[in-house]
Amino acid sequence: MDAYTDGYVEFVLEQLEEAKMLCADPLVLIEQRLDFSCYVPDGFGTGDCLIVADKLLHIIDFKYGAGRPGRRGGKSPDDAVRPGRAPAVRPSL
Repeated sequence: MDAYTDGYVEFVLEQLEEAKMLCADPLVLIEQRLDFSCYVPDGFGTGDCLIVADKLLHIIDFKYGAGRPGRRGGKSPDDAVRPGRAPAVRPSL
């Protein structure tokens, strides 16, 4: 599992560096509770890492299933957020 978590950390750091090109002081939030119920009924969850910069919200969620297929929480394919339709997700504080 170490290789997976190391890869995750490397990915997050790469994304943070890209965000720094857009914004001098991007905000990094770890284990942030999210509420996207304005897009999906009862939509909520926890983002492992959020990077917030000018005109950027990057939600990074680490999944490690050891060969088990993942399960999406939505009820239909229409529940998924499609690329190019990034919602304004509100952190729940």
